[in-house]
Amino acid sequence: MMKTPRRQHSAPLTAAAVSALLAIAIVIGPASSAPGHAAAGATGAYEPLGPSRLADTREDPCGCTRLDQQTIHVDIAGRTGVPDGITAVALTITATASPQAGHVTVFPSGETPPHVSMLNLRPDRVVANSAIVPVGADGSVSIFHLVPVDLIVDVTGVFVATERSRAGRFVPLPSDRLIDLRTPADGAAPLPPGGEVTVPLPAGVATDATAIVVNVTSVGESEPGHLSVRPAGTSPGTTSFLNPSGTGQPIAASVVAPVSASGFTIRSFGGGFLIVDVVGWFTGPSADESIDGLFRPEPPRRLLDTRDEGYRIHPGGTIELDVEHADTAALVTNVTVTQADRSGWVVAYPAGTTRPPTSTANPAFFGHTVANLAITTISTRGIAYRSHAGADVVVDVTGSFTGRPAPAALPPQPNDPTRSRVLIVGDSTLAGVDLYDASKVALRGFDAIVDAESCRRLLRPSCFSNVTLRTPNTAVEAIEGTPGTLDIVVVKAGFNDWFSDFPREFDAVVAASRSKGAHTILWMTQNEAIRPGRRRTAYEENNVDIRWLTPLPQYSDVIMADWQAYSDPRQDWFEDGTHVTRDGAYAITDYVARWIAALEHRPCPRPLVVGGAIPDPCPIPDQVGAIPDPRAVAG
Repeated sequence: MMKTPRRQHSAPLTAAAVSALLAIAIVIGPASSAPGHAAAGATGAYEPLGPSRLADTREDPCGCTRLDQQTIHVDIAGRTGVPDGITAVALTITATASPQAGHVTVFPSGETPPHVSMLNLRPDRVVANSAIVPVGADGSVSIFHLVPVDLIVDVTGVFVATERSRAGRFVPLPSDRLIDLRTPADGAAPLPPGGEVTVPLPAGVATDATAIVVNVTSVGESEPGHLSVRPAGTSPGTTSFLNPSGTGQPIAASVVAPVSASGFTIRSFGGGFLIVDVVGWFTGPSADESIDGLFRPEPPRRLLDTRDEGYRIHPGGTIELDVEHADTAALVTNVTVTQADRSGWVVAYPAGTTRPPTSTANPAFFGHTVANLAITTISTRGIAYRSHAGADVVVDVTGSFTGRPAPAALPPQPNDPTRSRVLIVGDSTLAGVDLYDASKVALRGFDAIVDAESCRRLLRPSCFSNVTLRTPNTAVEAIEGTPGTLDIVVVKAGFNDWFSDFPREFDAVVAASRSKGAHTILWMTQNEAIRPGRRRTAYEENNVDIRWLTPLPQYSDVIMADWQAYSDPRQDWFEDGTHVTRDGAYAITDYVARWIAALEHRPCPRPLVVGGAIPDPCPIPDQVGAIPDPRAVAG
């Protein structure tokens, strides 16, 4: 079982900047001259507001005060409709365009920005996340952004100081899936753009509940847009809590959703499938008076960063975070998944209990960084984090809910490294690896299968080889005919295929790889350093297609390995610009092994030079460049 010391990370997470449009919303009325704020550390009960827009830096006035070029101040207490005595606020922060990598941090006003983050910005899409944040002594919050960015701040509720209450107490529920529009039980059909779905209150939730906490995942949307939530039976509002990019890739957000006796309604402006998981709910006035379920704010701080602790969560692995649990039922955190191996999910749940069939955060591709609010029931052993694919996890805490932890009855789950099964399929440009069989010594850290055949094509019937005196099977047939399941397929083929058919053949190879269970397809570009002519034209056009196809959302599991840029400067590796020498065979196997290590965020299988240090984690070889002597390094 992994236990983590209470310490902060040296710097917040960062990611690329974002660019897109959001809906404009009405701003809550300005603050009065005498905001009401409770003493720091006081417990509080939840009172819903809106959802309503507090601030929007795209507007003038913005509903905020700019303190400096990187910080805005947003009043909460004293605004019209906000009760006196607030201790914390439930917000959604949305970030639009930023030309540089950066992060966003929300914290109580009057304090120094803590070493935590709420949002990790991207250049290609809007990013949003929710948070429950303590307010400062003046009843407001500050928002720090490392780089220039527009921010939109929506409020869903506040916590009002009290020692006991009937309404506004958080009641955790076993994590469960309320709806999944992908399944026949829920219609097996996506929402159209602008469509909406109403979700009834689940069993056990009182009809006078004030709010419900859900995690909403959007997947397969047809265009960029945003999701909004409102009490069932009410008119649509103008706020948002999640911003799908239009790529169809899964994206999730937790939100404290207002409800009516009929449930709540989610509207998707981009359409697509919605998956809704329940976390808990807030009581109404009919509930018994109690001290349980009150929010206890604390200064935002970092609880866990696996990048600093010397371990990550391996595929299918679980780690545990031992947290303070005296008089605590649930922890309020921001969970950031970073350096993901591939598309997958991470779920947080009480350690030592049965893992729920839900998710907390959903990285969508290799290297993805994504954050989400998590209100997680704790056990007497803390919180467990399981990752479907390998990933690092960062956990920042902002408070907890009073109550009793769940009993931990099950033993800790393992977090063991896995060993991938990798098929490297190719034509005569890969055949040198078989000819110089000793070069396979470089294929370390995974179980490699090399299938190279002269004259092999991707999908169309292969040509007759004058070298082997036979007509080989195609790449699709080779993949489908490989015994057992595969984790990764590396493609070094296509040199015998004409570019006009390449996209169709590319798709067929990807489909065959997926049918064998491959979660990642690594597609190597084709060498172009040959004499001008039809062959060179075909290779150049095929590379154009590879560079066009691999970034498309439907191929998020396909990664381009730019062997052409890596190896063309090293013509000593080639007999004729495409077929390799002995040194070239070692270069191919070394290159593939480093790529696999980079995909899995492992140390490199060997140093870059003889006697050098082994990079950890292994960098993508395309970013380092050709190593001087791959045969000597292989040993």
